[in-house]
Amino acid sequence: MERTKIFGDEVEDGFLRVKVCAGNERVCHGKGGAKVDFFYVYACFFHDLGLIVPFADWQMVVLREIRCAPTQIHPNAWASMQAFDVLCRVVSLTATMPLFLHFYKTRPTASKGWVSFLGVNKSLFSIYLASYKGFKTGFFKVSIPGRGRKFIFDEEDRSKFPLYWTQMPPPVDL
Repeated sequence: MERTKIFGDEVEDGFLRVKVCAGNERVCHGKGGAKVDFFYVYACFFHDLGLIVPFADWQMVVLREIRCAPTQIHPNAWASMQAFDVLCRVVSLTATMPLFLHFYKTRPTASKGWVSFLGVNKSLFSIYLASYKGFKTGFFKVSIPGRGRKFIFDEEDRSKFPLYWTQMPPPVDL
């Protein structure tokens, strides 16, 4: 987290609040007794992968479809999602969940809890076949105060993606 230099201890823009986590927090923790909804994000999402919060609509749909919180997706899988998004923009396609899951299927890892993406035939991006390392200890908590709910929750006040880790998400293979 020292390398990230994005945030102090806490930053709020009026919609979302990002803060450095306490030493006893883990990305797999649920809401517990917290009054405000939140989700965790790895620091590498920002400094290595260029993700922004809130996520793109299609990314939130993928998270919802595969029933995973953002940190439950291995950073390699996020890298594949980011590269897919760039590729779609370059060829003037709209990135969508069905299109993404046409090329990838999910692979939950029972022993670790993370979910990875596997290329259906061959990966579109062989650069992401190497395992991403050293990401587990650097993460932030993104709290969702009232005004920010419109970015993360739908009109029926349901979150657009799981905010907290789900037990054994099923494999998705369209």
